[in-house]
Amino acid sequence: MRTRRNTHAQSGLSDGLLPTHRSPITLDDLLAHLLWPKLLRSYRLAAAPGRLIMCLGLVLAAVVVDRVYTAIAGDNLPQGPIALLGQSFTPQLFQLLSSLFGLNVVNAALAARALYDLFLGVPLELLRAHWPAVVIVLPLLAAGLAITGGAVSRSVAYEVSLRATLPWRKAHGFAWSRTLGLVGVVVAPVAAVWIVAAVTALVGRLIFDWRITAVAGGLAFFIFIAIALALVLVMLLYVFAAPMLVPALAVEGSDAFDATNRAFAYVLAKPGRYAVYALVSIAVALIALGVGFTILLATNQLAAALTNAPVPDTLQAGSTDRSHLRITLASVALWSAAPWLLLVSYAISLFFTSGTLLFLLMRQLVDGQDIAELWVPEESEPAPATPVTTTRPAPAVTDQPSTPQ
Repeated sequence: MRTRRNTHAQSGLSDGLLPTHRSPITLDDLLAHLLWPKLLRSYRLAAAPGRLIMCLGLVLAAVVVDRVYTAIAGDNLPQGPIALLGQSFTPQLFQLLSSLFGLNVVNAALAARALYDLFLGVPLELLRAHWPAVVIVLPLLAAGLAITGGAVSRSVAYEVSLRATLPWRKAHGFAWSRTLGLVGVVVAPVAAVWIVAAVTALVGRLIFDWRITAVAGGLAFFIFIAIALALVLVMLLYVFAAPMLVPALAVEGSDAFDATNRAFAYVLAKPGRYAVYALVSIAVALIALGVGFTILLATNQLAAALTNAPVPDTLQAGSTDRSHLRITLASVALWSAAPWLLLVSYAISLFFTSGTLLFLLMRQLVDGQDIAELWVPEESEPAPATPVTTTRPAPAVTDQPSTPQ
């Protein structure tokens, strides 16, 4: 069932009487029919306490998994598995995105190499060197991001579409009830690339390692070119549509295949408009995270300077009683790290919040489906009755989606 908020504004005409006065025009009135300004709300929506709690839970769980795995692995792993995965994949992603903006052969070659490393090269290297980190930690991290992202996206969609609040416990319950779909929409495209690439590599080696079949393989090499082209398109679409994958399932309540298809189709249908919306979202995120980073860094530095708190080098100063220093250092490190964990939680919330807004805007732009429309299960999620503000009319339930205004 689709729920749609009542978007009909009061025209001022009642019982055939003319309005006695006209309200002044505000900035919201001027921007009401524009889509991109709605992306400017992302930094505020991401800071909602319920969404921060859900993302903080994910961050703390990741820290626990990282510490436990590092303790078990011992010296076999020079750093935590999450740090290892981040340092392995993040440079390739930045290299890919930065190279795509350069219109020359060198940048194109760098982008092609980064795309291969991101999906195939780096995973193969990690499997050879630290396969437990890939086999155990990476799926857990992907599942955690998918479930938390689904809860955040559902919560944001409720507030934006229905002008209603969805408690974070219900949002998390919604995500857990669709765990397979959420994990599938994140993992399935990558797994498909791995499987097709592995089968293609195996068939290619079998063909070209034999003289009898090598000639036939050369004549039919266009088949391998077609397969490689399909893989490249899927990988590129996955990178660009990634912010909308989880929100597509959370908003529509569909399965992983339909959500992936929607996200990919929206990028292909309006690539220019999507690029503009994505750049606006990135700009908002960079400003918000930059301000937060500066504030936290200045806060920690000021607190350390004012209190003369001990630093790790203090343990090497030759003090005879170091037990109290170890406790003090642990306490200082804990409280100093807490704000940074909140900033990481906010970054995760901001990513899925921006992705949800992107999906809602692209859905209206491509499918003509109004932002005010949201799929709501009839039994588990009744029509929302907790308005964010008392000045908005109560949501109305319709059996069929109405045309956008």
